[in-house]
Amino acid sequence: MQEGQNWEALMAAPPLRTAGLTVIVDRNQLQNDGPTEEVMPLGNLVSKAQSFGWSTSDIDGHDFTAIESALLEADTSERPHIIVANTIKGCGVSFMEGSVKWHHHPLSEAEYLLAKAGLSEVRK
Repeated sequence: MQEGQNWEALMAAPPLRTAGLTVIVDRNQLQNDGPTEEVMPLGNLVSKAQSFGWSTSDIDGHDFTAIESALLEADTSERPHIIVANTIKGCGVSFMEGSVKWHHHPLSEAEYLLAKAGLSEVRK
C-alpha cells in the first residue's frame, strides 16, 4: 500500500463506476524493513479509502465469519469495496508471529516441520 500506483488505482476506481470490484488489504503492520508505522506510516486505511469513494469493511482478518460477512457486504455495494483485514504476520506459528524476519526469510526443513506441527495443534 506504500506504492503510488496503489493509491492511483484507489482514486480511479469509484469514478470509473467499478461496483463489483473488491480489494482485500492484508494489514499485518509489518514490511520488509520493520513495522509499517515506523518505516512509512499508512495511517487509517479505511478513512482514506472512504475519502476516495469506496465502501469499506474493517475486520479481523483471522475471523472467517468476519471475512465472509465483509465479502457479502462487498457483493451488495454499489461502489467498489475495500476490506482492510487486520492480521498478525505468522499467526498460529509461535516462533513466527509478529516477526519481521518472516517477511522474507525462508523456512528450514526443521522450521517447516515445527510450524506445520504448531498449526495442526491450533486446528484441533
